[in-house]
Amino acid sequence: MMNQSPSAAAPRPRGPRPVDPNVLLARIDARLARLEKVVEPLGELPAAVATAADILDEEALALGDVDARVRGTLDLVERLSRPATLETLRKLVDVVEQAPDMLATGADIFDEIMEEAGREGLNLPNLVEDVKGLVMMLLRVAPRVHQLLDSGMLDERTIRTLGGVGKAVAEANEVEPPRVGLFGAMRAMRDSDIKRAVGFALRVGVGFGKTLKRESKRLKG
Repeated sequence: MMNQSPSAAAPRPRGPRPVDPNVLLARIDARLARLEKVVEPLGELPAAVATAADILDEEALALGDVDARVRGTLDLVERLSRPATLETLRKLVDVVEQAPDMLATGADIFDEIMEEAGREGLNLPNLVEDVKGLVMMLLRVAPRVHQLLDSGMLDERTIRTLGGVGKAVAEANEVEPPRVGLFGAMRAMRDSDIKRAVGFALRVGVGFGKTLKRESKRLKG
């Protein structure tokens, strides 16, 4: 057998190679330097927060009602977040989304009405002009509406009386009126209905005379 040398027979050491302490310290110093650069801006954070707080305080003092505004905003948010309010807003959004279809349907209906009016022989340009004239007339008399309301013409009693007069005139117009002279009128005065109508006319005449008297004094004054 051949003899082996001592160096060839010695086993090699296993495991990690030993690290030089100087190299390890250098690595630690480099990491600490990087960490210091990262942490350094944080040291200025309290001063920045204090500056921002001062600015906010100045703005709050300038406004003067920040608390009221905050409370109002919170109250508005609370009201908007209520289920009933959200349901109403949801319905409103649905209506807005359906608005184009509703407008299109309305336009189609209007077109059909115009076509039907044309087939019936209605003169649409004249109709538009008549409506325009009516609107202009209403605008011109609008300032006098208050006078009309105060005149008594729209009083329920006046309307009822004028309705009775109109009905009587319409019924009297159904037949040829008789020819009545002075003596015929005097004989008609014996009729109770005639007496009642004449008495009513006289009462109206008295009241109207008083109105004319007041109007005359106003004009002279």
